[in-house]
Amino acid sequence: MKNNGPVTQVEHPLRDDDVLISKTDRSSHIAYANHRFVEISGFDYEELVGSPHNMVRHPDMPAPVFADMWSDLKAGQYWTGLVKNRRKNGDHYWVRANVVPIRENNQITGFVSIRVKPEQAEVAEAERIYQDIREQQGRYTVKHGEIMARNPLKRLASAAWWAPRLASISGVLMTLFTTGLLMAGCAWWLKGHVTTSVTLPLVMMVLASGLLLSALQWRQARRLRRFLHKANDFALQIAAGDLNAQVPTVGNKAMDNTLATMNFMRRSLDALIGDLDQRIAQVMPSVEELSRHNQAMGHRVDQQASAVR
Repeated sequence: MKNNGPVTQVEHPLRDDDVLISKTDRSSHIAYANHRFVEISGFDYEELVGSPHNMVRHPDMPAPVFADMWSDLKAGQYWTGLVKNRRKNGDHYWVRANVVPIRENNQITGFVSIRVKPEQAEVAEAERIYQDIREQQGRYTVKHGEIMARNPLKRLASAAWWAPRLASISGVLMTLFTTGLLMAGCAWWLKGHVTTSVTLPLVMMVLASGLLLSALQWRQARRLRRFLHKANDFALQIAAGDLNAQVPTVGNKAMDNTLATMNFMRRSLDALIGDLDQRIAQVMPSVEELSRHNQAMGHRVDQQASAVR
């Protein structure tokens, strides 16, 4: 991995409203950088464009983090994680990076990175854990940008591990709990009213119904996670300026309606930018004419000054 040095270990903090954007080709060479990214990086725009994006990589960043990022990007998925970047003078700045593949005709043609200021608590945790990964102590790893403990027990105790799974697990447990209560009630009632030969099939029917409902609950939760992932990916592509992004579908009417609404936003932005381009095109002839008049006036002033001398 490229080692950019030396470093000062002096942090250059971002503002709360900072948004750093850069676009690269498939080989990760910078094709575009917004003004704020140029300012924060300390490099000139001409130094950045055409250079590998790892020119801003800080040597404190562990290689497995970038391996995880490229694994997701090459699979066509977006990646979100904490990154420590190096400025030209050796200082550093922390960002929450959202990296999105740019697609044209279902082919990845480049990548866009949108970076914002992370929370200070997140930075402190990342500093500690990234050092652990660099020193190969083996206690932590990174998966889809998320810092995770390698120890299964620690992972189970982590709120970050439980958060995306809690809805699925709680729904299934609630269904099984309700089924258990229903089975107990049925067994109590049937005990005094129906023969044993009828009781067992009815109990089995209730159990099968409970298991079926649990499976449906789990399937719906998986569909919801897939919807959230696709919605995030679509929103990030729009935020990255890819107004040709194709709206995804998940096969659920309500969820697809939400994605369609996001697509209306994309089309509206596309139309607004198109109108802006037209207005700029209308103004440009006047601007060029004014520039020519200014140049001619400057030339006449120079001639008069020469004549006076």
